[in-house]
Amino acid sequence: KQKKNPIVAQVSAPPSYTKFYNFFDRYGALILFSLLLIAVYFVYNDFIFLKKYAIFIDKNGSDSFTSTYTKFVHLKEMYLAQGFPKWSFEQGLGQNVFAGCVTDIFITIAIFFTTNLYESLGFAIIAQLLCCGMCFYWLLREIKISGFSAVMAGFMYAFCGYVLLTMPFPNLT
Repeated sequence: KQKKNPIVAQVSAPPSYTKFYNFFDRYGALILFSLLLIAVYFVYNDFIFLKKYAIFIDKNGSDSFTSTYTKFVHLKEMYLAQGFPKWSFEQGLGQNVFAGCVTDIFITIAIFFTTNLYESLGFAIIAQLLCCGMCFYWLLREIKISGFSAVMAGFMYAFCGYVLLTMPFPNLT
């Protein structure tokens, strides 16, 4: 039996407080996934309903078109012509293109297994965002962080500036 320290007060949490945190401990992954889906719907509904594309052509974000999109089109053409790309004389004086095409699994799926690259990049970005939030949640739960804190941190990580700003430029991630 453990001795009670007379100096330290024994405090217990109210029952409603404990039920709230137990609910998040039990259903945290489902809660986070639901929150992420709701937020993705409101933030990215133009990409979901194909009103806009995830390739930017304006003066501030045109790198996603001039460098990224052209690279993806080149890789897709090589894939259709000769199989999985290895070497190309169409980039510079010739270079290995295998290492640059498999950096992001979602973008690789969008390039090689869809017909419309414009539309599929938006969905690849959304899948990447959902995966970032859920993986960060599971990491925090693995190191014994409470369910509520892990849900909030997973949501905040999924929508943090670094993740959102590097998504239109998948060759940087």
